Amino acid sequence: SMFGLVGRLKGLFRVKCCNVVGVEIRADGSACLLDLKEEGDWQVKARILLPPAEEHDLLWQANRIARRMEEAGIQDIPLVLLAGKDKVEEHMLLVPQGLAGNERQEAAYWELDARLGEAGQDIEDYAVAICSLPQDTMLWGGIVSRDYLVSVQAAFEQAGVSLTDVFVTPEMEME
Repeated sequence: SMFGLVGRLKGLFRVKCCNVVGVEIRADGSACLLDLKEEGDWQVKARILLPPAEEHDLLWQANRIARRMEEAGIQDIPLVLLAGKDKVEEHMLLVPQGLAGNERQEAAYWELDARLGEAGQDIEDYAVAICSLPQDTMLWGGIVSRDYLVSVQAAFEQAGVSLTDVFVTPEMEME
């Protein structure tokens, strides 16, 4: 399934293929398509901006994005959702010193689980990304509501496009 370990940009995540199209649907109704290739790190090969829209339900957006992908000849490249800033709840997570990489990720996940539990939320209701930050003892956790992801996935399916993954990252502004 597209959920579980959520994708992370910037070379932190290994997708099966080395080329994906990322789409970010922004709060103002605009959308940004990025043709991403992995060459050691993620490189933006092309960027397509779709202007802000007054009426912008998800199905309308998905149809517009699907049409634009066909026009650009990129409809066969796997599509991933770049979760927009307004959809990501961010957490800074402190984990014990001296843990190895995977153990740090896992400790951060359980720290986030506990924190959400205290707030009466269930981590199972979210797709979760944990990223190490360079030169930082803290880890970054980003969560996106599964209900939102399911609705996005359904909209794209209706538009004839399958969404293969979601990327959540501390810095969505990929230049």
